Amino acid sequence: MALRNSLIRALAAISIIYSFSTPVLAEGEKQQVLEPGLDGTLNHIKYEAASTPPSEATISRAIERDYYKQKYMNTITDEGVDSLDQSSKRYWLLWCMYGFERHGIRYQNEIKKWAVRYAGISEKHRKIVKSSSDYEKIYDTVHDLWGINGQIAKDVVTHALAYYSIPRDELDRFILVQEYNENWDNQERVNEAIQHVVRDWATEGQHERATAMKTLTDMLTTHFPSRSVSQPARVLVPGAGLGRLAHEIAELGGFSVTANEWSAYMRLAYRYVTSLRKKESETNHPFLDWWSYQPSRTEMTRPVLFPDSVVPSSGPQEVVMVEGDWTVEFANDTAVYDAVVTFFFMDTATNMLDYMDTLSRVLKPGGMWINLGPLLYHDAAVEFSLEDWMDVAEKGYGFEFVDVPEEWGPLTLKSKKARNRDIGYMYHKESLRRNIYNAQLFAAVKKETDLDE
Repeated sequence: MALRNSLIRALAAISIIYSFSTPVLAEGEKQQVLEPGLDGTLNHIKYEAASTPPSEATISRAIERDYYKQKYMNTITDEGVDSLDQSSKRYWLLWCMYGFERHGIRYQNEIKKWAVRYAGISEKHRKIVKSSSDYEKIYDTVHDLWGINGQIAKDVVTHALAYYSIPRDELDRFILVQEYNENWDNQERVNEAIQHVVRDWATEGQHERATAMKTLTDMLTTHFPSRSVSQPARVLVPGAGLGRLAHEIAELGGFSVTANEWSAYMRLAYRYVTSLRKKESETNHPFLDWWSYQPSRTEMTRPVLFPDSVVPSSGPQEVVMVEGDWTVEFANDTAVYDAVVTFFFMDTATNMLDYMDTLSRVLKPGGMWINLGPLLYHDAAVEFSLEDWMDVAEKGYGFEFVDVPEEWGPLTLKSKKARNRDIGYMYHKESLRRNIYNAQLFAAVKKETDLDE
């Protein structure tokens, strides 16, 4: 914590010094590209003071953003494809870029395989198909549309290379080495990230976001009625994925929001989507990869426009995204946040108690923890029932559970203040299949305990 604060103070000092030598731009104003004069300097340029100087909240957000970016950049400074190993963060960042770079061609190759399988059916059956539908055209159609999807994935890579200051030739060499050694990329993870673009940043995902996210933002609004831009409530959203919930909270005003995500696949997609400055400027065809449960070929090939909302790149409503494992990245933060919102996240832990340690430490005494999600464990060391989990949170970590909106649903357990509702997760609303969880909503206030000492 002390190290983090000292670095933030140093960055603040640097920003003050920088402000004396650099023209100050009003919030929302774009910096022009300035050409040097004949003497090679910019002395011929006359600057006018911005009509609206940046607010303290804007400066604070910028300092925190720059601090966390530099902190992450310091962990990926190792270069040289041949010397990288799988313990290197730079290796895994390049690995994820590798997957996005090859996204289009991988699926186009799969389409060719599917077409070969179809060609293997009998001539009789092919005649039946030809005489009754134009099904055979789907292979060429989908092949071409995957070219569009592949370009979006390449755009993710292009943005990432610039953001992380990684040379293109380094990535190209990395890919060549991996493919030479037959280390094939993980398209399942790439596709998952792209599907989250639909869930978080397209109107097609609104049916999932509407109820769940609004319930969470309403609870925060109710709990912090006196917040303001000058005195914001600090909120942490770990496991933020592509970040829509964090941005929805920030848009309420009076909240200083920090998001966190471990998966580099998610972070690469998030950085790209939130860099877009025009609403619904990009097109993807997200329903091509799975031909099961499709009501029609028209629906399967339908384009989706994104983003449905453009987020501020600066100002009090800017969200700071922290990259990495939250149990590590926030290890030195004690009593920093007024609220932590865990949304479809806590059950991703290998050890739930590690998450509880971090949660309890980063929250201020009296801080609010709001949780919404299922209990879907993934080879976890500890797999609590809901009752066990809430007992541990209450008796082991000093959380006091409070009432949550009755409208969410009935109490799951008569003795506990958790309510449940069936909500969808990552499904296409026109699909013939639904992915539904009985999601648990609860909230708790952190009390002072021996664990705080």
